[in-house]
Amino acid sequence: MFSNTSFLIVEDQPEIGDLIKLSFTNRIQNIRIAHSLNEAKSLAKKIAFNLMMIDVYLPDGDPYLFILKMLQKHCKILLMSGNFQVNQRINNLPFPRLEKPFRIKTLVKKVEDIVSKPLSEELIELAS
Repeated sequence: MFSNTSFLIVEDQPEIGDLIKLSFTNRIQNIRIAHSLNEAKSLAKKIAFNLMMIDVYLPDGDPYLFILKMLQKHCKILLMSGNFQVNQRINNLPFPRLEKPFRIKTLVKKVEDIVSKPLSEELIELAS
């Protein structure tokens, strides 16, 4: 299921990013962690990711436009946050989300669900 997955984790808290990566180490070969929005943008220029898990609140900027740009590249998105109300624009986007704190079992199930389904027409339209 994960054989062709290239996974970008955008999380400013290193311990959470490492935990997520560790949860998929034996399942996904290409996993990168960005600890800032700028680092994520830089990685996305070099690597074609098809799955991104991104914290909706990052200290170096609002990830809204970056999320839309990744969607234009047909990257599947999983939003995560301890408080989705912080960023109302992102809160209104129709992406799957994961509330912090989360259980690893819930994380793995969400990612499996996202990877197993094609991008919806609604999301493809949103990217246009």
